Amino acid sequence: MRTLGLLLVAFVALSGAVAAQQSAPPPVATDQQQTLSPAQQAEIAAGEANRERIVTRPRWIDGLALDYPDAERALGHHGEVRVRGLIGVDGRLRYATIEASSRAAALDQSALAYISAATFDPAKDANGASISITTTVPVGFYSYTSNQGVGAAMYTCRQFVLDMDWWRSAFPEKTFADHQFYLMIRGLGFLARMGQGGGALNVESNESFARRWTQAIETCRAHPERRFAQAMHPEGDIIDRMQRAYEASRH
Repeated sequence: MRTLGLLLVAFVALSGAVAAQQSAPPPVATDQQQTLSPAQQAEIAAGEANRERIVTRPRWIDGLALDYPDAERALGHHGEVRVRGLIGVDGRLRYATIEASSRAAALDQSALAYISAATFDPAKDANGASISITTTVPVGFYSYTSNQGVGAAMYTCRQFVLDMDWWRSAFPEKTFADHQFYLMIRGLGFLARMGQGGGALNVESNESFARRWTQAIETCRAHPERRFAQAMHPEGDIIDRMQRAYEASRH
């Protein structure tokens, strides 16, 4: 089952930002939360209660383009920001707060601006009536995903090293095995070995893959002009095949 899960992560995430909503810790306290009026707090409480009435979930309609500042990318700042708020019957999200931080303040603020400017088709109850609900929206800032092909095929070694170095310093309590991109590439590794035959008997050990990941970081550090796909094999070969297939489908 874990193998299947890794493969699903790889296929979904390599073609775009992962937007699966999962359970999360309580929202980070903000000054905004501390200054809500009793009426606003009651509105949020009603939105929370309305979640039991949801038949049709809110749907994104439009909004601003997500701002991923070049200065943040150059620092290796990346990750997911989880924004919590109330989507009203007018389709606007209010009382936005950071439920889970990327640990890069500028990205958190960019996510807040992005979601606060969005318009949604509001949630509906069993009668088709619009209802306000509280919800959490994930916003991803990644250099290895793209809506225009396979983002990992264009992911440079320079950016990969910046991202991994920053992530290791920002999340000292975690290991690379917790990183989204690591899991994506791990899934592709399973796919490559399944294609070679042998099934479960041909699965690479966690220790072996972790060593190859560290080697890829150092290879990319020595050759920043290369692409990540050139530093990690056989996974990089699959990434490039997926990109070629995408390009062929466009013609």
